[in-house]
Amino acid sequence: MTSENAKSQARGTRGSEERVAESENIAPSQEWTGGNSSGISSVRLGAARAGGEKKNFVGASLGGKIIAQLIREAEDQLGTARECIDWYQREEQKALTKLEQLRQLQEEQQAEEL
Repeated sequence: MTSENAKSQARGTRGSEERVAESENIAPSQEWTGGNSSGISSVRLGAARAGGEKKNFVGASLGGKIIAQLIREAEDQLGTARECIDWYQREEQKALTKLEQLRQLQEEQQAEEL
């Protein structure tokens, strides 16, 4: 390990220790959610009082992105469900047509036998 790598690793470790120390100093009315490697940064969720009413706040961009993603997934799922319904309705029509043709064929055959 080069001295430059060692310095970089030491800075990263000290930075982690500082973040842990900061998270331990959070007031009881707040909750800390840490970031991860997916690019989502750490967000502090806190409580604010307005007119005696307690309201919870989530970082607008993070909360908005999550909700937008959930909406896209629900819309995709709805689209898939509708495609399946359309497919089953087409299959139902095919089966009804085939059944009707077979019944007509049966009636014609019975009429010829008489």
